[in-house]
Amino acid sequence: MRFKFPFILAVPAFVLCASLLAAEPVLHLHDGTRWKELQPQEWQELPRQELQGKARNGETRTYSGVAIAELLKLLQAPAGGDLRGGAMNRALLLSASDGYRVVFSLAELDASFRKNPALLADRVDGVPLDAHEGPFMLVVPEDARHSRWIRQVNRIMLVSVDEPAP
Repeated sequence: MRFKFPFILAVPAFVLCASLLAAEPVLHLHDGTRWKELQPQEWQELPRQELQGKARNGETRTYSGVAIAELLKLLQAPAGGDLRGGAMNRALLLSASDGYRVVFSLAELDASFRKNPALLADRVDGVPLDAHEGPFMLVVPEDARHSRWIRQVNRIMLVSVDEPAP
């Protein structure tokens, strides 16, 4: 009889924790000034693309997700003809849940500078990425090495790269 009361408290606590986890944003974005939490519905509404790329094991795979260019639009990053002069010191910093980080100049990600787009993938060969790679992985087909194919992406930040003060 004495175990019923703790069990009754445990069920609501479990439900509360589960609902908080379900409300977790898909992705954290920073535009250089403030954070934006991209929610699951917003992610689903973004235009999707597919591209072919060689996985770490050398196999050609089909990745699908959202082009980085679309996320840069959400961050109001300069692109195309606006990507010149002072805007050339802007960069995109991507961070993974394990703390791994990679950086790209905006020019490296812009269609006017690069043939093949970088993609923030959430699926490979038609199925969601597994827990080791997902929920999101940056796929960069033109990179000769996979060092910047960051997996478990959880934050994307638009940053300025400036010289340190003397």
